[in-house]
Formats: sequence, structure tokens, C-alpha cells
Amino acid sequence: MSTVTNTNTSAMNMEQLRRDAEAAFSLGATEDETWAFVGNALNSKSYGGLDSAVKNMIIQQAMQKKAEISNFITNILKTLHEASMAIIRNMRLG
Repeated sequence: MSTVTNTNTSAMNMEQLRRDAEAAFSLGATEDETWAFVGNALNSKSYGGLDSAVKNMIIQQAMQKKAEISNFITNILKTLHEASMAIIRNMRLG
């Protein structure tokens, strides 16, 4: 019975850490908020029962997700810019 309870607690802690990491690495979070979260998550017992390797993995996943979103937005902006420039070039030639 104790093993089931510990497993459930670890799963809940892991899910809570995942939600907190996604919030800390969201595009609206400041850099200070992000690094404060990382320091607290790695150095505290607030996510009890989780191994530091699991914490690191969850934080890494959140960082990668933020990078992917940033790259996606950058690519959209580049595409819009290129389309605008093509229109301007066509107007000059026409």
C-alpha cells in the first residue's frame, strides 16, 4: 500500500513540476522568474520524492518547448517579412 501511495505522490509531484516548469518557461515569464523557478525546483524539497535527474529532464523539456515556440514565431515573422519585400519588389518592377 505504501508503494502505491509513494508512486501516486511522485506522479502528482512530477505533474505539478511539469505545470510549474511550463509556466516558468512560457513566453510571458521574465528571465528572473524563470531562473528563480529553476533554482527553487532543483534545490528545494518542494517536489518531494522526485530524483534530481527527473527534475532536470522536466526542466529541459520545458526549455525545449519554449525554444520551439520562439523559433516558430521567428519563422512566421521572417516569412511575413519576405512576403512584404516580394510585394515591394514587384511594385518597383511593375
